[in-house]
Amino acid sequence: MRKRIKLSLIGCIAIIFLAFSFCFNVTAATMTEAHIEHIRSNCVSAKDSLNRLHTSDALLRVNAGQLYESLGAKLIASFNNRVAINKLDGTHLVNITTNYEQELTSFRQSYIVYERQLAAVIEIDCRKQPVTFYDAVAKVRAKRMAVYNNVTRLQGYIDNYSAEFTEFSANYTAAASGFHYE
Repeated sequence: MRKRIKLSLIGCIAIIFLAFSFCFNVTAATMTEAHIEHIRSNCVSAKDSLNRLHTSDALLRVNAGQLYESLGAKLIASFNNRVAINKLDGTHLVNITTNYEQELTSFRQSYIVYERQLAAVIEIDCRKQPVTFYDAVAKVRAKRMAVYNNVTRLQGYIDNYSAEFTEFSANYTAAASGFHYE
């Protein structure tokens, strides 16, 4: 169930990113008057799309943030604590956890930067400043890609932790079954 939620979350982020990135496929250096006029004429729909994106991304960020926080605090950290209390070797688990926590911090920071940039783009009058608007959208796209990369790396750490947990559990079970109390 949790894996399905995580995959759905990553899928939604990827779909929104791809849809957003295909909206503007011209570089600012090659903009012609036709491109500029196209931006002006589609200003209202572009702003509407950006506002919807801003709203949906905020919801995705909250849900993803809560999921990552909960996974880190309630599952990973709790298990690592039990391993330490029982004086078992959980070095690999702790290393993955450290990387996960650092990436989670990076995710939070990247999202804040992205959100601020997106809010700034929404404030630009694309009819009066189409090139500025276009350039700002390109910057937002890069910031959004940074958030997407954080999500991808977080998922990788979750997968690594899961694999290491499975190995740890198998080793522990094998070691425990070798003990015979008489």
